[in-house]
Amino acid sequence: MGGTALSEALLRARLDLTPQALNASWLRHSHAGDAAAEAWQVHPPESEPLRLRAMATPCQAMHAASGGDSRSISGHSLSGS
Repeated sequence: MGGTALSEALLRARLDLTPQALNASWLRHSHAGDAAAEAWQVHPPESEPLRLRAMATPCQAMHAASGGDSRSISGHSLSGS
């Protein structure tokens, strides 16, 4: 993944992260992984992380489905609720 794509993804994922703050992180670290890690540490996610267990039922339902709408599962959310 290129630096521009990573920056764009981080800015979209962290709405409170400013381009200026991300640029400063890039300059501080000169390493994409370190800059991204700092962005997540300074701006932690606001929700619980997605767990594999929460994905089991929707993935099993998609696996079992067939036809044109086979990848559209109504009644299942990605949060597992």
